[in-house]
Amino acid sequence: MRWLVVFLLLVGIAGAAEYGADDWRKSQQFLVEGAQLLRRGDNARALARFNSAKQLAPNNPECYYWCGLTYAEQASYAPAAQFAEQATIIAPRSAKAWLLWGQSLMYLGKFPEAKNKLETAYRLDRNNYLTAFNLGRYYFHAPDDRNLNLALDYFRQARELRRDYPPAIFYIGLCQYEKQMFTLASVTLREVLQADPQNAAAHYWLGMIYRHENQSERALNELTQAVRLDPNNYEAHLQIAHIILFDQTTSANNKERFWYHLQKYLDHAPPDHNWRENAEELFARRQRRVSGGQ
Repeated sequence: MRWLVVFLLLVGIAGAAEYGADDWRKSQQFLVEGAQLLRRGDNARALARFNSAKQLAPNNPECYYWCGLTYAEQASYAPAAQFAEQATIIAPRSAKAWLLWGQSLMYLGKFPEAKNKLETAYRLDRNNYLTAFNLGRYYFHAPDDRNLNLALDYFRQARELRRDYPPAIFYIGLCQYEKQMFTLASVTLREVLQADPQNAAAHYWLGMIYRHENQSERALNELTQAVRLDPNNYEAHLQIAHIILFDQTTSANNKERFWYHLQKYLDHAPPDHNWRENAEELFARRQRRVSGGQ
């Protein structure tokens, strides 16, 4: 937190001249206290401190930025975007405010608006690994502007800027998977799991790579780890059921395991998922057999 204190001291002279020394000093103290509370996960008290700082120094962009960051931490992205926008109005060259605005808009599904904000953040500061990472996420997820090559470039930039940032490594693996570079993707995802063995998504995608390579047992092991860590992962449940149905023997134990995972798939999959109708029909046939029907 020392970096925040240093920053506040650097801008303190100008602020004190605008608001008065006592109000400015109090607002800075509220910002420091709020940042410490936010780091501990006490979002409600952190937000109260930032709002108190804003009341004392209503033209300080830091107050709006930290309010927005707190809302983003709570996944309340609409107010996060509003506060970040206000920060950019006061301080148009605040790269972190543009980043927060773009990231929040992306989480709201407003990809075209998010792109402009993220690109502005990148122009203002090319050394922020989070900006590069979020531009990568934009090009990976944007429905109408998907570009895996650009996404991969930005994720690699993010990793160069911060070597120990697992999300960037994970997305590099996803890009490699999407580009059918399965050998490279498996190496990358194993690197993620070496740093974070409890990463359910990495286990899932590594399992999918093994499926593509017809390594059923290894795929089953990884997908089983995925559902152990994330029981609501309906795609992993479905893949396990597929492996048992098509790739495994038809022992009684495997049959029961098949029905278990297929039911878990139905429990968690959205109503319009493309395999739901097939799964429901399989259960209907099973019920007819049990009841002596056709």
